[in-house]
Amino acid sequence: MSSVHFLSESEIAELSRITLLETYLQHKVSTLLQTNVSLHRHAGEETGALINERRLTNIGTFRADVEAYLRASRHQSRPDPHGTLTGADVYRHSAGAAWQKFIKRCWRRFS
Repeated sequence: MSSVHFLSESEIAELSRITLLETYLQHKVSTLLQTNVSLHRHAGEETGALINERRLTNIGTFRADVEAYLRASRHQSRPDPHGTLTGADVYRHSAGAAWQKFIKRCWRRFS
């Protein structure tokens, strides 16, 4: 991956095989389909005019994957023998509700 891009159908199918992303992708694809149909209907366009459609991006899907991973591993974090936590552990323990809302608000602007 060299840049931010829209996901192709084959990439979505491949990423759907990842357990942590399966539910997210099913929900997101369904939501985007409904939104796009509504957009086309409102604009009086034929379905398939990609310029106005909302689509999945690799960066948005990566964000969802990281969030799912952090949620799944929340209770599994243990310091190493020296008492050191990883970067993900520090993030998990410091990310309060206000920080999570801020991150989600920022990502919505870019996804």
